[in-house]
Amino acid sequence: MPPTVLLINPTYKQPGVLDEYFPKSLPLSLGFLIGVLLENNIEVILIDEQFEKMTVDKVERLVRQHNIRVIGFTVLTTVAFHVYDQCLALRKTLP
Repeated sequence: MPPTVLLINPTYKQPGVLDEYFPKSLPLSLGFLIGVLLENNIEVILIDEQFEKMTVDKVERLVRQHNIRVIGFTVLTTVAFHVYDQCLALRKTLP
């Protein structure tokens, strides 16, 4: 079974607040990373919070179903505290 990586593109806690400044799009760096991982036969699961909300339960379920060992976040300054909170919550359930 090939390894699986979970990548999360977080969004600002209050949807709509910064929409006029940040149009919905996948960061190029994340797209390149996904391409390299797929070329090396590494399965990738992406949660893009612009389109679907990430919950700790959802991530925990994905980790257990796909035997995920690496979770990566893209982080902009506007979402840094949100990502930090998510990481702390995930660390409690997925040490």
